[in-house]
Amino acid sequence: MLKTKKILVVGFGRVWKLLCRQLIDTFESIHTSRLELIILNRTNDLSQLKYLFKCDSVYWKIDIDISGDSDTIYYKNSSVRFINSPNLEEAFLHQNIDLAINSTPSKKIAEELWELWKKYSITIFHTNHKKWLKNLVYGVNDNIDWSIKQNVTCTICDVSWTAGVIQRIAEEFKINFLSFMSIHPALAYQNILDKTLDQESAHWWVGQHNLSRSFFNNIIPKNTTAWKALEDVVGISLENKILSYSIRIPTTSVTMADIVMETKNDINKNEVIEALVRLQNENDSIFLEYDQITSLDIIRTQYLSVVYMDSLQVLDKHIKMTIFYDNEWWYITNVVRLAWKALFY
Repeated sequence: MLKTKKILVVGFGRVWKLLCRQLIDTFESIHTSRLELIILNRTNDLSQLKYLFKCDSVYWKIDIDISGDSDTIYYKNSSVRFINSPNLEEAFLHQNIDLAINSTPSKKIAEELWELWKKYSITIFHTNHKKWLKNLVYGVNDNIDWSIKQNVTCTICDVSWTAGVIQRIAEEFKINFLSFMSIHPALAYQNILDKTLDQESAHWWVGQHNLSRSFFNNIIPKNTTAWKALEDVVGISLENKILSYSIRIPTTSVTMADIVMETKNDINKNEVIEALVRLQNENDSIFLEYDQITSLDIIRTQYLSVVYMDSLQVLDKHIKMTIFYDNEWWYITNVVRLAWKALFY
């Protein structure tokens, strides 16, 4: 008999509809479990939410019935129910939740969930990095005691796909300085044509007015605080040694990082290649790609970090490399993996 678990998902944006699908697919196929997903979303248009669950512009449309006015849809043996309650504690109490996943950037919601975690002792995952949350990255620092109900960050995208590689280079060669340029797809709330952007709903992008520009045919520079989360994950050895910046480009998925590192001593290219090969052999989320590829070749990859070896350059104390990953597919796959640990470890 299938076990039933209830998961509350706060928010239902671009990535999180895919997360809900993957939670059901993975739990039913591998973990023989039935899920009840409760989606807490401020949008009142139920038909639109159900449509977005069924149809996806990058990964595929799934065959489910979304007709009728019920607030619940059924996918395989599991259910997805949409509710529009502004009261998080009410959702906790009435739904008997086993796990909560916060997909919003709202500081208010994060703080409310923090208080509910202390009150009800339930595992909570957040997508936004907070200094008071442990930031988990696969293969780097995710070995935690799941018997204790955790309140953690599930590896924000600006960190997860580079941390393992950077940590290995830092351990083997000692890094004096790191320059980090990330190239991301357009954000879900960016504009097709130039127009004002809702800065209030965007939260942490307040003041970044160039995000209101059209994302078609446009490279849009953007500030990033990825270095803060990266220092937190990789450790004290990189404290105050990282500079980072970001740009948004008109693609649907896949992120790339262009990284330059200055090491303590002179090194050669073969030493770096040997270190990366060892890392690939030890960590199943790292892959060294020797073929010439583009971002489209990375979509739905099983790897967190795809190191583009054609980009690797080494000169005296400097290493330059490019790393790809599917920032939607692998990200939600990792959250699913952590959710299983939290519920069944």
